[in-house]
Amino acid sequence: MNPPTGLDGLAPELVLIILHQLPDLESLNCLLRASPTAYRLFNDVCGPGIFEAVLSSGLTHDYTCALIRITISIRCGILPPTVHNLQDLKDLIRLAATNICYDDPEIEYAPSLHLSANTPVFVLKEILAINHKIVQLTTNCLLYYLEKFNKLSPSHFIDKEYKFPSNFKPPSLDNGSACNSMPASTPFPVRNIGPPTWLETQRVLRIFWRVQLFHQVSKSSHLLPDWPENGMPVIELYNFPLSGIWHDDEFDDDGVPISTGEPYIYQQGTLLEYELIESVLHFIQQPQVLGPNYHTLKQKLPINDFIGEYDRELLSDNTSPTYVYFYYVSKNYHSPLNFTTFEPFRNLGFAIWSRERMINYGFIPSSGRECEAHLYFQAWKSVLTEEECDKVKKKIEVYYGRPNPGNGSK
Repeated sequence: MNPPTGLDGLAPELVLIILHQLPDLESLNCLLRASPTAYRLFNDVCGPGIFEAVLSSGLTHDYTCALIRITISIRCGILPPTVHNLQDLKDLIRLAATNICYDDPEIEYAPSLHLSANTPVFVLKEILAINHKIVQLTTNCLLYYLEKFNKLSPSHFIDKEYKFPSNFKPPSLDNGSACNSMPASTPFPVRNIGPPTWLETQRVLRIFWRVQLFHQVSKSSHLLPDWPENGMPVIELYNFPLSGIWHDDEFDDDGVPISTGEPYIYQQGTLLEYELIESVLHFIQQPQVLGPNYHTLKQKLPINDFIGEYDRELLSDNTSPTYVYFYYVSKNYHSPLNFTTFEPFRNLGFAIWSRERMINYGFIPSSGRECEAHLYFQAWKSVLTEEECDKVKKKIEVYYGRPNPGNGSK
């Protein structure tokens, strides 16, 4: 018999060091499938320690790591130490996997989450298999939205001094309002920055794990004494645990936005996390979401693993430069898309994309200065269909279709 070669020809101690240095769970899964020595060490010696070391390597964002650890705990049939009911679980997820705290004096810090050394190895192998499927879905989801985004041809004003007029024009002057204006424009010289960035990939990966956790909790409802008798509907995914949000698509009969009176973030109607969840759920509903062979996709859509400190901080935030700019698009009465919802832009992947990708397609300013915000309204409007523009126009006409208040502000 020929002696083992490659990794299996190394001493077990060296293989163990290599296992602890792997960058992510997908790499661990691949190595365990390729190397009998690695598999034996993981299965018989120190699986939990290896898993925790790989999960904590830094390539996978902390929020996703927290979601995975909580999923493992519940999959083992054990609630985390601080969890005694459904609300405790929601609080834990909110604190460990978001930075949404709402200044709750009773819940200030997320408890430290670490994998128990007694975690059954078979559960960890199940998680590796689930993660492999989630990585496939993440890659397909990014490709799905990237193909739609790359086809966009946004336009900008020809006259850089142009500014949309106010929607506060009296009814007799409606043709002069922002929603009715048709300024001369020209295609923006877009530049494709290439494959998904680490930030874009981690945003989608996190949401798939959020969805996985929700379904895991649903299957383990017997662990929670206050679980609803009739089960928790899928809509609860939005508030699990993203409570206290405003919905930006709710209007009363007069076209006035409805507020629930609950807290909201940065004057935005909804959270970016909510829009990311919607993006993923929209993708899942598409036929053949797994598409072609995964390895073929990976070659077609390599993931850029560069991690910048700015990206890491931004990934931990409740919002993004794109979503902050959407506030101006939808709330500014000089905008032709005043009162628009995020949905048509979400369907183009706007919730996912990095600041660099959006800048290079002319959708947000590179300077971040509010005085330049109006220059990009036309770009957002130019990628909407005529039907979508008409819907926004009707909302504007309902809301502003009354005498000019005379002070030029709401």
